[in-house]
Amino acid sequence: MLHFTLTERGKPVLNHKGYQYTKKREHKTWNEWRCRDRRCTSSVPLCSQDKLIIREETGHTCTPNTNKIIIDDVIGQMKKRAREETIPIPKIYSEEAVKARVENPGLATGTIFPSLDKIDASLYRRQA
Repeated sequence: MLHFTLTERGKPVLNHKGYQYTKKREHKTWNEWRCRDRRCTSSVPLCSQDKLIIREETGHTCTPNTNKIIIDDVIGQMKKRAREETIPIPKIYSEEAVKARVENPGLATGTIFPSLDKIDASLYRRQA
């Protein structure tokens, strides 16, 4: 299953099998996505609409990081809610952090989750 999130700069990130990929180049009929860890040389080709994998990815030299994918999803949801709702930013942050903790009981949100003072500026920019 293909799942897309956004980078800090708003570019798409492909999340597949615990690995993250960014778009390397676009061809007429397919797009090439490479591993987000630049030390890894793995890539995966998708059709031009980024809906189907043409062939499986090459071997990875890095390890999958499922926690990063979960955190990116939660931060993306926070930014979306900040843009669409008028609820105060600290309340949005706490609700989404609790929701992430409930959905992923094994996730140590206190140690790997960014604190509010690290991401509040981006959330306030979205809300403005």
